[in-house]
Amino acid sequence: MNSTLLGNFTDLILGGSAFVLFTLSAGYYFERERYGRLPGFLIYFMQGIETLLILAESSKLYLQLPWIMYLNQPFEFLWAPLVYWYLRTRFERGNSKDPLLPVLFVPALLIFAAFLPFFLQPAAVKLANPGFENFPPLAAAFYRVCFFTALPWLVAVEAFLFFRIARLLGRKSLDHIRKIRHFGVFCALWIAIFLLNYILYQLHTVNGYKVMLAFLNYFFVLTWFLEGRALLFFGRISQETNAARYSRSRLRGIDTRLIVTRIQELFGTEELYRDEDITLSRLAQMLGISVQQLSEIFNNGMKTTFRSYLNLCRIAEAKRTLAVDSEISMLNLAYRCGYNSKSAFNTAFMKLTGMSPSELRSTLLSNKSK
Repeated sequence: MNSTLLGNFTDLILGGSAFVLFTLSAGYYFERERYGRLPGFLIYFMQGIETLLILAESSKLYLQLPWIMYLNQPFEFLWAPLVYWYLRTRFERGNSKDPLLPVLFVPALLIFAAFLPFFLQPAAVKLANPGFENFPPLAAAFYRVCFFTALPWLVAVEAFLFFRIARLLGRKSLDHIRKIRHFGVFCALWIAIFLLNYILYQLHTVNGYKVMLAFLNYFFVLTWFLEGRALLFFGRISQETNAARYSRSRLRGIDTRLIVTRIQELFGTEELYRDEDITLSRLAQMLGISVQQLSEIFNNGMKTTFRSYLNLCRIAEAKRTLAVDSEISMLNLAYRCGYNSKSAFNTAFMKLTGMSPSELRSTLLSNKSK
């Protein structure tokens, strides 16, 4: 098979695989479970975009469309935060805030900002200086370094994530992995294909790189199907991770079940939510624990936040009141439920019920008249 025929064949395969990835990204968002849907969608969608951009580059389409030249470079720095985000939601089974995640997106934003002067050049200048010859030597060197650092950045970030999980789980993490048949082989193949793609791309071996990129996309498709069968594995890992994190938490020596029961009594029987000045700090003082400990009890023990729980109790009271007193004004209802303004009450009510208090009252009145 000559190189031209091989190039045309791989172009056809790559173009088709890109649109398969777009389809799977939509399926990921609409069909997969709640945790990890958005990062999973972004990973598959971005790989489709990357495939089309690299296909355009290898086909020298940038000669007709100079604006796409090197456009894939900033996208490659999104791999590290997206894969980190995806794996973290998978292993930890939740969408809790991670202060590290926004930081991981910073390099991609900086790289995009650094490439802007190149992207904004006139087409003729850009095509005449594909190696950044018209830029100062330091800037040109920076651009060239960017071509080599996306994969090491990805490896470093994911290594940190796996080290953090392994540190939490200890020997249990290896025990879980050993129970998954061919898991090691599958991971080794992923690493090998990524490395081969990286090496062939840097060596400008166009046809070889496109063949390996086609294999990489095939593994994306394969992973999409295999992941659906690995929910039990991820579930066990997340349970062990949360248990390990909980054991190292600030709650040692505290009867969390007793605290949770007391919180429910305060907000239920004693209607603490009516107090418009209640805060996390005041509640912690009433319970005799620190703010950090109380926040952890809400997050891990009750699977919510203080503010969400407070609004839930207040809106539940508002719904009960509207059911028995259709004449009450909205302002008085807001004050009764602990809000100090009608606008804050309406916003919280709409967020939790999908309708305004007035709409709910009208619905209740119409139901009574039937």
